[in-house]
Amino acid sequence: MRITAIEFSGKGAMPQYVYHLCQSLAEQGVTVELLTATTYELADLPHHFTVRPILPMWDPHRHQTRYRLLHNLRRIWRGIQFVFAWICAVWIVLRDKPDIVLLGIIRFSLERYFIAILKRFGVKLAAVVHDVRMFNHNPGASVTLDESRYVDTYRRIYQKFDALFVHDRINYELFLAMYQIPPDRVHEMALPPMTLLAEITPNLSAADLRAMYGLLDERPIVLFFGTINKYKGVENLIRAFPIIYQATDARLMIVGYAGKDAEPERLQQLAQEVGIGDQVIWHFGYVPNESVRAFMEVAEVAVYPYHHVTQSGALKIAYLFGKPVVATAVGGLPDVVENGQNGYLVSPDDDHALADAVIAILNDPEGAARMGAHNRYLTETRYSWATFSLKMIRALERLLPRTAHSTQPSDRPV
Repeated sequence: MRITAIEFSGKGAMPQYVYHLCQSLAEQGVTVELLTATTYELADLPHHFTVRPILPMWDPHRHQTRYRLLHNLRRIWRGIQFVFAWICAVWIVLRDKPDIVLLGIIRFSLERYFIAILKRFGVKLAAVVHDVRMFNHNPGASVTLDESRYVDTYRRIYQKFDALFVHDRINYELFLAMYQIPPDRVHEMALPPMTLLAEITPNLSAADLRAMYGLLDERPIVLFFGTINKYKGVENLIRAFPIIYQATDARLMIVGYAGKDAEPERLQQLAQEVGIGDQVIWHFGYVPNESVRAFMEVAEVAVYPYHHVTQSGALKIAYLFGKPVVATAVGGLPDVVENGQNGYLVSPDDDHALADAVIAILNDPEGAARMGAHNRYLTETRYSWATFSLKMIRALERLLPRTAHSTQPSDRPV
């Protein structure tokens, strides 16, 4: 089987996800080629698949300009880049004729025209649906979910795909209900963690990080880690933290790139208003892969107080590093957080329940260690990439004539 994967972004969580997926598929005997951005940040890692960094895309973590004219000109230029990248991808696919084209996030509705071209030429299409629901990240937006204008458009897009992969049972059922795609085309798959973050050589240690921020004592640290958007509920964690601080003397560390709808100054002001301004360590910005381990190892518990979510790659990073979690019972999180076994689930917007769950973990180090060990076990079993890729291969092989099945899955246990 020959698969061409397309990922237009070269930096951040999505390239990491696609790297792991392509690597795992290749290890199972699939011939994989990745078409990606010229800014592809993982070029120095070992690859069992072919990488073609030919798509001229922008850095998604570059800071936004405050000048409207420059902002609008940048948007126009990025739109031109995006269309040109799709033209390049379509030309390569039609020339090389892979068995399957595998897409990730479909970011814009205009992509339906290029997908339609591939479909018209008989290309077998598959996609991983990372976000079943659609979020509004525009600054000043009054709602975080923005589905009414887009569900019909994406329903038409998804109907052109031969196979769609959705993370976890809750999202699988929601996807079928929202988009009305025939169930035989949709496959439930557990989201694996980005294991490369534990494999690459770190550029600093937890001790280095403590020294960097003047954390010279052994007070426990509560961590929020991931891109900061309104729907992530960081404000709830800040409002809950005075209760946590009074009970445990912990500090709060908020780490992540601020999305375009985030308001870092407002979060810092809120921390001052609730009386914990001096107890919060802020790290606004993209965290390099080599630094992730230090931020995880310095913390006792990772917290994900989302209002809405499909699934959380940031939460699975905590699993990878053996950290217990506290998360809200939204989206697919109830499928992966076993309440009391590897963390706690609480209702969204219940700040007192959030605080109580964090306190329970901080006050029970032995229990926290058991939860963390269970999370490490899950990353090696239920959420392993080998398990994921074998399920995907079996689903994709159904799309091909039997004579085209060239994949020889590994005999290794999964």
